[in-house]
Amino acid sequence: MSAQSELTARGVSKAYGDAVIVDGVDLTLQPGRVVALLGASGAGKSTLLRLLAGLEAVDAGEIRIGDRILSRPDKTVPAEKRRTGLIFQDFALFPHMTAAENVRFGLTGTSKAAGQQTARTWLSRLGLADRANAYPHQLSGGEQQRVAIARALAPAPEAILMDEPFSGLDPALRGEVAEIALSAIREANVPALLVSHDAIAAMETADELAIMRAGRIVQSGTPQAIYDAPADPLIAAALGSAQTFRASELPDGLCPHTAPADALVTFRDEAVQIDPESPVRAQVVRSVCLGPSFRVWMDIGGIQLMAHMARGTPLPQPGETVGVRLDPALTFVFAGNAAHTPV
Repeated sequence: MSAQSELTARGVSKAYGDAVIVDGVDLTLQPGRVVALLGASGAGKSTLLRLLAGLEAVDAGEIRIGDRILSRPDKTVPAEKRRTGLIFQDFALFPHMTAAENVRFGLTGTSKAAGQQTARTWLSRLGLADRANAYPHQLSGGEQQRVAIARALAPAPEAILMDEPFSGLDPALRGEVAEIALSAIREANVPALLVSHDAIAAMETADELAIMRAGRIVQSGTPQAIYDAPADPLIAAALGSAQTFRASELPDGLCPHTAPADALVTFRDEAVQIDPESPVRAQVVRSVCLGPSFRVWMDIGGIQLMAHMARGTPLPQPGETVGVRLDPALTFVFAGNAAHTPV
């Protein structure tokens, strides 16, 4: 595994007219690690990727690979000179070329024999050794995407940038293809960015997350770190179903943390637990079995709560009154002015 350099953005901004799309972003992509860039539509994810790729010029800030400057306001190294692999939802394979020929297409400056060997090596790493001579129309969507990834990796890029690369695949295959592809990218030991709208899939596949909102990165870290300690209610909800109330709205004794009346209390669905000893009582409104877990809707004096419970206890029935408590580890208290309404 050869030594590679970090891809870094420092204070990067981009505006179109009066609309600031990327606003002072700092981001570090480390070799051999996949960072998933998450955020709602319009957050600036794809624009940031285009800035990193050299497809757009920055208005402020700087982008580097190691010590080499790629972008600043007075300089933009063109995309074709950055040795950056780009992978999009559209596979963009040449229909008249075989899988091996598509992979070999970007290998300039090498002999035909060396190019063929490199192409077959990467196709083999991506589980396509027996599909080297197949044309795109003979390949499944997942196979086509893996060919596109092999093509991006074959020239030994300094970084890989991916924009929703798996979203067009059948959901049943998406996870498997992502695992194969991202494992190959990690093996190449290059920095990698994965732009995604699917937070759950990103948590399953990425090494780190960067949450983007209104052009800024509002929190970054490992999936577990952000899940366990979100910076605000919107981030908590972005990584799994969560409920937010003013502390004053909750019945006495339900919140396990000290919280001023105007504070926002956010808790994950799995934080709501049945506890016969709890003085806080709730009436079960509806309950369903989801196979490995239960989903239960409850009412506490007009407050509607939803619980997601692992199996192991009897499924509560509508009309039943139960004691409830909140798991402190999955309950978060934020300032009353924290972001909690989607924009």
